[in-house]
Amino acid sequence: MNANWPLISILLVVGGSALAIAGLLYVRRSERFTRVFNENEVAGLLFSVMGLVYGALLAFIVFATWETYSGAEHSVVQEGADLVQVYRDIQEFPEPQRTQAQAEIRTYITKVMATEWVSHGTLNPHTTPDLLNPLWATYRSITPASAPATLDIAAAQDHLSQLELQRHLRHLSGETTLPWVFWPILVLGAFLLVVFSWFFNHSNARAQALMTGVSTAMLIGVLLLIFSLNQPFTGPVAVSQQPLEHALSQFSALDLPPAP
Repeated sequence: MNANWPLISILLVVGGSALAIAGLLYVRRSERFTRVFNENEVAGLLFSVMGLVYGALLAFIVFATWETYSGAEHSVVQEGADLVQVYRDIQEFPEPQRTQAQAEIRTYITKVMATEWVSHGTLNPHTTPDLLNPLWATYRSITPASAPATLDIAAAQDHLSQLELQRHLRHLSGETTLPWVFWPILVLGAFLLVVFSWFFNHSNARAQALMTGVSTAMLIGVLLLIFSLNQPFTGPVAVSQQPLEHALSQFSALDLPPAP
């Protein structure tokens, strides 16, 4: 997580709410505006419709971005589990392929965590050979000594294929973000709702200011939530690397001799 993101979020929520309250107090001082909108049923109906439509849009987008984020988390968890399975298969390889493949799979995890979770921007472009290429080369260099060994190698290659599938699913889930066209609609809709609410005159100015500040804070908070979830690996709230760290630690456990 970006260390400054909580502070930035608080400043945006507090600052946005303060501006909304300031705008409300300014409008309340102008009798011309309050005469037009005070006790106007048509304006109230339009405001209700705007709020309903915008609320439905927000709910849809929050659900969609959460589904994407959750899918990215699931891909990482499944990849971690597949890594353990692949390492278990490697233990049955003959030497020197076993030692070589063990080193290559550890290198794979280390490079993934170092290069594919970054603080800013998007996932690194594929300008270098795939990280699994050395492991595939080692698998293909093994010459089975018997029919059972051939079946074991075939099963191991199937597990490696599953690992590669999860790797690409992780990439695709990280590259699937909210289309940019939604952002102007979201920001403009929130702004219009706040501004529209200024033109309803409540008898208690403090109560109306409180309601305006709270509703503005909620709108900004939801927009920040969408922004945070929109980029699972490169956003301010990145998907955890813990499943891959777990796989690395599990490798060491698999290398230990059986308990007496």
